[in-house]
Amino acid sequence: MVHAENGYCIDYLTEAFIEAGKTGREYYAKSQPRILEVEAANRAATYATVTDCPLYVVHLSAREVLAVIDRYKEEGLSIFGETCPQYLDLTNQMVLDHGALAKIGPPLRSPEDNEAMWGGIKSGVVDTVASDFCGFNKSQKYSGGRSTGTIRELDHIDAHSSIFDASFGGNWTEQMLPVVYEEGVNKGRITVNKLVEVMCENPAKIFGIYPRKGTISVGSDADIVLFDPTIQHTLSADLQHCEADFTMFEGKEILGKPVFSLQRGNVVIEDGKIHTKQGLAVYLAGDVNLTASAPNGHKIG
Repeated sequence: MVHAENGYCIDYLTEAFIEAGKTGREYYAKSQPRILEVEAANRAATYATVTDCPLYVVHLSAREVLAVIDRYKEEGLSIFGETCPQYLDLTNQMVLDHGALAKIGPPLRSPEDNEAMWGGIKSGVVDTVASDFCGFNKSQKYSGGRSTGTIRELDHIDAHSSIFDASFGGNWTEQMLPVVYEEGVNKGRITVNKLVEVMCENPAKIFGIYPRKGTISVGSDADIVLFDPTIQHTLSADLQHCEADFTMFEGKEILGKPVFSLQRGNVVIEDGKIHTKQGLAVYLAGDVNLTASAPNGHKIG
């Protein structure tokens, strides 16, 4: 599993901007340009090819990196691409408008990159959609700096502080399914079957926990979400169950809403209310012998 960005180059660019006094939000994307994502993905795939190692590349954002994933798939490497709802719907304009709250890595890109990711999902170059969740509140986002070990609570938030002093990450899990359904299925970019494939089936197959997970079948865990495609609602931090006090999808209108979910047959949430306690998760070890039919057709092993 690889976060594909060239950290050495990012450090160099970041230090150069800081030394030049260029610490505003408009310099964040420039400190982590798309070429560094493409370079790192290609380098990781090269290493994986030489060592015959399966490779999972997380949170793809730049459209050029899709060609890297596709080429190595064609060459027979067991390589898998993941993207996230934020890279399917949001752009760098969010950083320009909201500063630290929209700082994630890789950075949000452009509308053209959003569309390319949807195309990658449809074509099979992108195998999964995940959340890349970080449950920070606003105070923690402004105080984190370049190491998660320095995250703290602030008594006063300075919205104009250095973008390089802000924490990476955002809280996307609760919005993931509605956003992917709205932008993907409702707008005709993908089918509902493809949504299930990239959010349920493929992750379970890639990580060797299929068919216990990733399918509704006899003998599989009863992990089930009931989704009502007729409910119109508005995304808001006020409705979140995590401790984060913001969402970058605030105010987004959605047609379709998850209304009920089961975890191993137990009710987790119904009509927006949690019905279970923490600590009921079970660790599952992935079994490479169960991954004989990975999404790109290559056995992992």
